[in-house]
Amino acid sequence: MIGYVFALLAQTNTYPFSVIISLVVCQYSLIMIVMLQRTQKLGELIMMVNQMINELKKFLITFGLPLGLFIIIGRQLND
Repeated sequence: MIGYVFALLAQTNTYPFSVIISLVVCQYSLIMIVMLQRTQKLGELIMMVNQMINELKKFLITFGLPLGLFIIIGRQLND
């Protein structure tokens, strides 16, 4: 698409400059809409990862001490 716009710029005698500018504005508007849609999906993924981290913290707080004791006792019994 950008190559097409540059080709239009080379032919300014055929197309008025206002048409070329409007095409450039439309192109960048479409690009920004697509980027915003991707950002929205990325935001949902970031929230999901944040919730997973919170759940992992809760799990480690709940079961961390018994697991740590089990590992320490197991190592001492092996020695």
